[in-house]
Amino acid sequence: MATTLMRSVAIMGGACALLASEVATAQCPGPNTQIIRDPPFHFTYESWVRPPEKPDTAYTYGRCISILNKQWMVVRWDGTQVGGTVAPNDPLMVTFPFVTDLPVESASELRYGIDKIPKNRKQVKFIANAEEVEPNKAQSAVMGAVEKLQSLLKLRTSIDEGVRNATSVARIPVADGTNNFVLTAIFISILDVGTTYPFFLTYVIDGVREPATNFALRPTEGILSAAVRAKLDRVTIPIVGSSGTFAFQGEGNSAATMTVARFELLRGEETIAAFPVSHYAPRPRS
Repeated sequence: MATTLMRSVAIMGGACALLASEVATAQCPGPNTQIIRDPPFHFTYESWVRPPEKPDTAYTYGRCISILNKQWMVVRWDGTQVGGTVAPNDPLMVTFPFVTDLPVESASELRYGIDKIPKNRKQVKFIANAEEVEPNKAQSAVMGAVEKLQSLLKLRTSIDEGVRNATSVARIPVADGTNNFVLTAIFISILDVGTTYPFFLTYVIDGVREPATNFALRPTEGILSAAVRAKLDRVTIPIVGSSGTFAFQGEGNSAATMTVARFELLRGEETIAAFPVSHYAPRPRS
């Protein structure tokens, strides 16, 4: 576990550098940026999938929303599992890897406004991985890809660290009057050949946080929720201080697959943001 943690910390640093470079202009990275002008709101939204830079590495899926004027807003992007506050010069952006090239253009609703439950609505499309929207159809191909990777591991053949350590990154602005910061959350799921599924969640807060306000991260379902509950006897991971790393693990059969899950950012008991992550998990029972 110590070697795994050291390897994961190094990958976290690389993920932070990559995310920082992509949002340096405080706008979505392109090239699929779409613009919505609905006074007083003026913003961009975007989703994408990027092919691997070399064979046998992961595809990268991303979603981003950025403000083009001075009007902050709350967003809920149905289907993408993305939501939160977006402020000028502070885009909301997430990326996650996936082992298969199964992009699907999916219809969704983008809600935005200044209320906790935004009232403005636009029908839009986004690029999803088929496992997100058609899991029953996609899982055969996903399980086959993961089985190939596990076979290489059993033969002690080296596989790309970016595939073995599936790293999802979220940049979440928080602005509520007393708190004004950006939360960067880095989630790592490690592929192995046994019955243990290691996970690491690192968070970094950049900005002003009111010390009396309680924030936490919560996976909403499946093996992630069960693993957090097994370690903490609850399903929320408290955000303590300006940075931290939480290591936990799930259990299941050794035949693995990959799926996409949802994390939520809580302020007290209230959900104020959400983002998707990809992770390895035991295959569902047939």
